[in-house]
Amino acid sequence: NLGLALEKKGDLEGARTAFAEASRLGSAPATLKLAAPHLAAKRYDEALATYEKAFASGMGESMDRYNVGVLLERAGRTDDAIASYKAAIGMDPSHAPSHYNLGTLHLKKGDAPAALVEFEAAAKDPKFGKARAGLAQIHASRNEWADAITAYQAAVAAVPADAQLRADLARALLEAD
Repeated sequence: NLGLALEKKGDLEGARTAFAEASRLGSAPATLKLAAPHLAAKRYDEALATYEKAFASGMGESMDRYNVGVLLERAGRTDDAIASYKAAIGMDPSHAPSHYNLGTLHLKKGDAPAALVEFEAAAKDPKFGKARAGLAQIHASRNEWADAITAYQAAVAAVPADAQLRADLARALLEAD
C-alpha cells in the first residue's frame, strides 16, 4: 500500500493523500488508516471525523476506540469519551490504557469506587505503572496508607524515573507513621 510506504518514510502528507484516495474509492481500512497522519499533524477534528467514518463502516479495534476517547476527552466531551473507552474495553477487556483513562474520568466525576475498579483492571498489566499510581491516589485519599504505599512502590518499580511517584511514595510513608 502506497500510504503505508509513505508513512514509513515519514511523508505524512503523502500518506494522508494516498489514504484519502483509497478511502474515496471505498476502502474502509484506508479510511481508518487515514486517521494516523491527522493525529501526527495534530488535526484532531479531522482525525475524529475519520475514525467516526471508519466506525460507521464496521471498522476499528480497541486502540482506535481508545484514540477516539482521548480525542473526545481533549474536546471536553467527557460522557462521549467514557463511552469510547467502554467500547474499547468491550473489544479488549485487558486494554489497560482504556481502563486507566476511564478510571481518571470516574475520579474527576467524584466516583472513586468506579475509578478503583478501572485502576485495578489496568494494573493487571504489569507494564502499566500509571494504573498503580491511580490506585495509590485513591488509597491515599482514603487514608489507607498501607495500601497506598504498596501501590506507590509498585508504580515506582514500573516507572523508576518518575520523580513525582517517588515524592508521593515518600509522602505516603511519612503519613503512615
